[in-house]
Amino acid sequence: MKLKILICDDERNALLDIKDIVLKYTPKNLEPSLTCLMKTPNILNAVEKEIYDIAFLDIEMKDLNGITLATQLQQKNPNCLIIFITNYTTYVADAFHIKAFQYLYKPLDEEQFQTEYQRALRRYQRIRLTCSFQTLEGLITLQPRNILYVETYYHKMKLKTTNKTYLCSIKNKQYIIETLDNYDFIQVHQSYYVNMNHIYSIGHQDILLDNDEHLPLSLLRREEIKEQFHKFLVHQTLYD
Repeated sequence: MKLKILICDDERNALLDIKDIVLKYTPKNLEPSLTCLMKTPNILNAVEKEIYDIAFLDIEMKDLNGITLATQLQQKNPNCLIIFITNYTTYVADAFHIKAFQYLYKPLDEEQFQTEYQRALRRYQRIRLTCSFQTLEGLITLQPRNILYVETYYHKMKLKTTNKTYLCSIKNKQYIIETLDNYDFIQVHQSYYVNMNHIYSIGHQDILLDNDEHLPLSLLRREEIKEQFHKFLVHQTLYD
């Protein structure tokens, strides 16, 4: 797998520092491909043509806002991991609506950089994992992170992803559920197994997904489900 990394900073020394540290701590088996850019036209051209997995962005550059750039990157690849590098703490609030992976401050602390970069690489590798399922359309291969939920009804199962819905035979239920148990899925109702990466909030009677879809919540297991989701969020913060 080739890891595509974008580094943008209008300060040459900062750009080279980030490049050197990234090369130092990227495992060779990931085949890192680095794009290091300073000038706005070159940056915009690269973002238009390529899809990046990880991006190190200066929030405030001369002619370009890093927050706007991050939005463009995530529109092309929602799984792009954004790491903002800045001198300014005031921009963190402005960037809150961006699902940034981390914020690092200049001058860079190499030990902290290594820790956060290793977390990003672990997240990247999890994103790239795939699994295969037999559907009524045939055998498909999906990234578990892109599966929103699995619904069982009548004699079929519905596999809902971020861009399509697949139908499966109920005979495959045990295999599907056992497979997804390894990828942050939780049973929130008798008929629904949900990817916790896509849960936006847990209400009194239902859960809200990040695509604005509401799913029923088991009232008897509500507190248990909320506790499991909280542990998942803590684990994501500490260990991803």
